[in-house]
Amino acid sequence: MATLRYRNRKSLAILALVLGCALGAVANDPVNIPPAELMRAEATYKDTFGAAHEKAKRAVKTAEKSEFAKRLNEAAVKSTNDPALQEVLRQNALLFAQLTDPVGLAVAVDVYKAYQPFPSRRALALDKIAAILERGLAKEPVATRQKLATDVIKGYRDAAVEYEKQGNASLATAAIGKARIVARKYTPGDRDIFPALDADERRLVAIAAEQSETERLKAFVAKNPDDVKSRIGLGTRFLRYTRIREAGEQFRAAGGEWIAVANALDTKPIDALALSQLLLKAQANLPPEDKKSRYAMMAYARGLLEDFRTGNADKWAGAVATYASVLEIAIATEPAPLAGQSVTPLVLAMIEWAEQLAGKFNYTEASNVLVRARTSSRTAKGPGEAKELQADLDSAERVVKACLALDTEISNWKVEEGKGALDAKGNLAYGVALLRAGRVPEAANRLAKSQAPAFAALAAILAKGDQTPALALGDSLRAAAGELQGNDKIDVQSLARAEYEKFLESNPKDGLEKTRIQLLAKELPQNTRTFVLRDYVELFDENPAFVQRMNFEGVSPGGGTVSAEAKDVFHGKLAMKVISKDIFANDLGWKYPIRENPKQPNEFRYAAFAWKKVGGSASIIQFVDAASPGEWRSYASGPYGNGTVKVTIRDTIPNAWTLEIRDLFQDHGAFTINGFRAWPIDGEYLLLDAIYLSKSKASLERLLQRK
Repeated sequence: MATLRYRNRKSLAILALVLGCALGAVANDPVNIPPAELMRAEATYKDTFGAAHEKAKRAVKTAEKSEFAKRLNEAAVKSTNDPALQEVLRQNALLFAQLTDPVGLAVAVDVYKAYQPFPSRRALALDKIAAILERGLAKEPVATRQKLATDVIKGYRDAAVEYEKQGNASLATAAIGKARIVARKYTPGDRDIFPALDADERRLVAIAAEQSETERLKAFVAKNPDDVKSRIGLGTRFLRYTRIREAGEQFRAAGGEWIAVANALDTKPIDALALSQLLLKAQANLPPEDKKSRYAMMAYARGLLEDFRTGNADKWAGAVATYASVLEIAIATEPAPLAGQSVTPLVLAMIEWAEQLAGKFNYTEASNVLVRARTSSRTAKGPGEAKELQADLDSAERVVKACLALDTEISNWKVEEGKGALDAKGNLAYGVALLRAGRVPEAANRLAKSQAPAFAALAAILAKGDQTPALALGDSLRAAAGELQGNDKIDVQSLARAEYEKFLESNPKDGLEKTRIQLLAKELPQNTRTFVLRDYVELFDENPAFVQRMNFEGVSPGGGTVSAEAKDVFHGKLAMKVISKDIFANDLGWKYPIRENPKQPNEFRYAAFAWKKVGGSASIIQFVDAASPGEWRSYASGPYGNGTVKVTIRDTIPNAWTLEIRDLFQDHGAFTINGFRAWPIDGEYLLLDAIYLSKSKASLERLLQRK
């Protein structure tokens, strides 16, 4: 679907900059202005504009009314430190703006543009702007009429999305109906738009049915206030639509354990992890057949936890088990149309959970979690994703099996020790097994009795605990590993490598010592019993939802379009085609920090993307910095000299599919990716595919080997 743009310069040029959704909610949303403030502002308005207001009301000429509207709008623009007065001025400006008059039309557009940042006004603003655009369709030149009609359709669909967010399915459905009328009249040959509108309507019908059910429950509870089951069901529906206050009221009235849930909802700010755990506990007591209530609770808890992960990456480890449990229940109870869509985050969360259990030496429970993850992975949508999940699970299960085998060996030695004191050889074998398993204090005790010089020296260093210098411990482990063979040697060498890497992290200065340790570390194997979790995230590859989001949330004042491409692809079955001008979305909700040494789950360093340019001489893609939306982190091909591009990857455009893997930190330093921009510059179009972030370059190379 085309992104929003204008064509008729004489009548609609003024609309060009207002057609994309404003980015993010801002303070002073009119819906939050206290009534007393509005009353005060009304009095100020009457004192200042009362006489002119009455004169404009009596005016016969539309131009006179519109001029007064213009005067009010100009006053509103200047009243930035008085939101209440600003709102009163805008409402009166809309009252007098005459859409048949160019001045009045411009005022209406300007007011609706100003309303777009506010969640309470955004849907209305988009709806009205689309309606204004629709007024100009009949007079639009034939050559550009279909393109303008596409903009109108998108405007109505954007409005429907916002109405849906407000929980107003009826207005959302009406907006889609208006889009359908425009499509039938002006774009009857567009084969893509009608299936899209059909899908919109199906989704809204389902939402309307859910909202209708909520209203029926509400009416039933009003007549039967002692029906606890119905109160809980109504509360869960309110939760799903984030009607927190109303949900809390129902849960409190339900009594029992639900009072704790109500109290947690009243807490400001909400403790996402604590509330999710309460919801998990509470849902277990719902009747088995009440899947809708259970799903509503888990859908809300999932959103809470995903927001928590975005803002609390350093605390995420403590939430993984809860998140996995929430997802597991959500998937088991979700409606059929959604089945399989949440499998990947569930399986990856379970693998992360299993890793934590293994870190606590609870290998049996880790194995049980992976079995559950394996069962869930079979319901993944798409063979490609299912195959990747199976590979992730295979890797994790190999680690757990190796740990279980080592645990058995340790148990056997423990039994032998219980029969009588071990000799030096037995203490050495037992100590090495404990060391390999990460049970360092226990290992130190046995190794000290081994009578082997290298291991006795290692035991003395291990006995110092956290005070042990990483470099000294690394050297001692490497020396001890030289006395071993097979898996014993490999594992102890990998422990030495880990200590060297710890030393390098805490000593970033370059020098001969750093170079020596780097070389030593590279010679040693990595720990084979460390979980190798998927260290990349997909921004766009096989997810058509990204194309939809760029259409819904993207901005392109110059008229760029983005669409899914299934014939000419680099990886998988889907690419993205960008035509004409740039299209960008400053806030896609990603919040991915780019760091030199990414450690947290959502931190990365490298980016991969494949591109192909048809025609023209240049192209650009850019990552948006969350802290500075106007500061693009850019990559270009071909000459482009306006000073906005820091990195030109190649001097000419990629005429064939070309995979780029870039070190984002090296190219741009530390920043946080929040959005994306694609810009063909010239020519026919730009194709993009396989856009990923990763902690390592190697994982991207493995992932994107072209088949």
